Amino acid sequence: MFGWGSKGASPEQAADPELAILPDGESVVMIYALDMPASEFAPSVAHLAARMRGAKLVVVHSSFDFQPMMAQKQAFEVLPDLAQMQRFPRLMNWPQYMADRRDLLLAKWRPDRAVAFGMTMDDYVAKTAEMFAAEVATLSAGPESRPEEMPTAGQSLGQRADNA
Repeated sequence: MFGWGSKGASPEQAADPELAILPDGESVVMIYALDMPASEFAPSVAHLAARMRGAKLVVVHSSFDFQPMMAQKQAFEVLPDLAQMQRFPRLMNWPQYMADRRDLLLAKWRPDRAVAFGMTMDDYVAKTAEMFAAEVATLSAGPESRPEEMPTAGQSLGQRADNA
């Protein structure tokens, strides 16, 4: 996926100017490297940085390996990887969290263009929604349909209503 258009977003996606961290004249390129090890995309990020000298590159990835971005002095944002989300399916509404993070990142950085190694951010959000469709349906149905081990509002993950 290449190209987000100009920073002047459509009215339905208008970014809040209070959230943006760079001035309007600054060119931003989002690089999506989601659900892949840093060793696979780091050399390509270095190549892109050399070719796009006037742009601020922001690497959005789901790897715990920050070293390649730090070594290249690139801005980066980290998202939970799919395996982490699967290990903790009831921690939160993952599809909603990922959609909110996508919207926040777009408002914060207001990218001019995007480059994806593998999944785009929209693909990642859609994959999360697909993976957790059953959990979201349970959460949306109300407290009477929740399994006993699912925490309710006001409870921590390790606490249930009967031992509160």
